[in-house]
Amino acid sequence: MAKSSIIFCIGSVLFCLGLAIITFPAASVSREILVAADTPMDAEKMQDLDLGDFGKTSVREMLDYYLENPPAKTTVESELKETRFQGC
Repeated sequence: MAKSSIIFCIGSVLFCLGLAIITFPAASVSREILVAADTPMDAEKMQDLDLGDFGKTSVREMLDYYLENPPAKTTVESELKETRFQGC
């Protein structure tokens, strides 16, 4: 029984390692895309956003609206729910 357990564990590890090696190229991005993602971009250079029923708007307009109308801060403290853990 101990020998079959060791064989199963080693086989499982090798299978998972092989699966990771095979699927890694599909999950990785090229160096150019990675550098472009790490580089900050000005709001004026970004494309307009499609907000569905609200239409298209620029990122600059959204930033201006947020600065003029910041979200309201809540003053009410949320009540902590008492969690009961029950067995089977």
